[in-house]
Amino acid sequence: MTLCASSLPPTRYWAHGPPFRFNEMERASSAADPLDFPLPLIEKAVLEKISVRDHRTRVSTPIKPVIIHQYCPKRRLLNDEDRAYLLHKKIAKTAYGSIYVCIVLRKQETNEEKTMQWETSEELVAIKISSLERIRAARGKSLEDPIKEASALQFVGNYHSNILGCREVLQTDGYLMVVMDYCKKGNMYSRLLSNSSKNSTKPTKKKPGEAMARLWFQQILQCLVHLENKGICHGDICLENLLIDDDSHTVHLIDFGTALRIPYVDQRDDGGVVDASEGTVRRLIRNKGQSGKLTYLAPELVDKVDAFDGFAVDLWSAGIILFIMLVGKAPFAVASSSDYRFNEINKGRLSNIINRSDLKLSPEACNLLQNMLWRKPDKRLNISQVLMHPWVTGCSKPPPYPHYHITEGESNRAVDKSRSEKSDAEKRRRYVSPQGSSS
Repeated sequence: MTLCASSLPPTRYWAHGPPFRFNEMERASSAADPLDFPLPLIEKAVLEKISVRDHRTRVSTPIKPVIIHQYCPKRRLLNDEDRAYLLHKKIAKTAYGSIYVCIVLRKQETNEEKTMQWETSEELVAIKISSLERIRAARGKSLEDPIKEASALQFVGNYHSNILGCREVLQTDGYLMVVMDYCKKGNMYSRLLSNSSKNSTKPTKKKPGEAMARLWFQQILQCLVHLENKGICHGDICLENLLIDDDSHTVHLIDFGTALRIPYVDQRDDGGVVDASEGTVRRLIRNKGQSGKLTYLAPELVDKVDAFDGFAVDLWSAGIILFIMLVGKAPFAVASSSDYRFNEINKGRLSNIINRSDLKLSPEACNLLQNMLWRKPDKRLNISQVLMHPWVTGCSKPPPYPHYHITEGESNRAVDKSRSEKSDAEKRRRYVSPQGSSS
């Protein structure tokens, strides 16, 4: 596969509506609570232990636990087929249960008795099983809610190639089950930082290089664009929530447990809120204790400000991920004034930190990182500006927008270049006569 900046379709880059600045949102209206997601569509299911026939050997297996979808006759579509899921392997634990890899089962006719029996297939899915008892006990006490996550996944949709949505949501008497596509490969954390401790600022030897990092970062930006078009803040973008397929280099964003739906200004009702489909100015979100991993948390969330821009905090997290891709370690432990490296970057000295680490990054990469990691959100690039940045597009010309901060390293290079040009001009004036001959 060719790793180039133009390998992804540019038509999928652009976010919905104009790229409003932070101060414009502050002036437009006061902060508001996030909108509620529509209630999820939940189908009934039963968990039974039955015998299943192997599709390769045609031999029935011993009794195993199977999730069987029970269709509602009024909502069943003509092309719906009977299906079930065989619990195969537990791959992760969650706060409310576990995630299993499951084999998709389909009803097939047996040759001998002409009866229908569940048979395995080559298709695998991941099912997130959550205890309804735990969900009820934690209601109102935790920002992470499996029911809200199911709503968010259905709202986002399952058609974007870089977002792992849900196929369906099932419920038994005691469990809520979210059925998702299964990605065989690991997450980006295991790919980049598996040799170092979690949230480490120590370098790893698994840096992908700028070409591969650009390809991955472009796909992360596509995820953010899709979420902005839907009016959603993911709230927990990190290496652990990005899956990578090593064969196709495809990135998948997962885990919408802390997602928020962005409120927008209602032009017909002063103080009212609407969703992203209205195309108006989005409103800041009231901070009620936003969760997320500390390394990727934007400084306004670390400082616990009263209101924040949902899109800006997601883009900040993407900037931290890009830094780890290119440098091999986190830029700082926490985005706080107590962190020396954070203060240095906020002074425009990110390139100095890179140089002290004996790393070689292109000037465009340093500039992009610097302009994504300013402390103040109104000084950072928005999604449209990041998409037009020369490092992202693979171009060497300056970005076509005025909101472009010159870093300290670039300023020093510009001064050195100017002095060199003046010195050369002085030499030519001194040693070359008006007639063009040497004096």
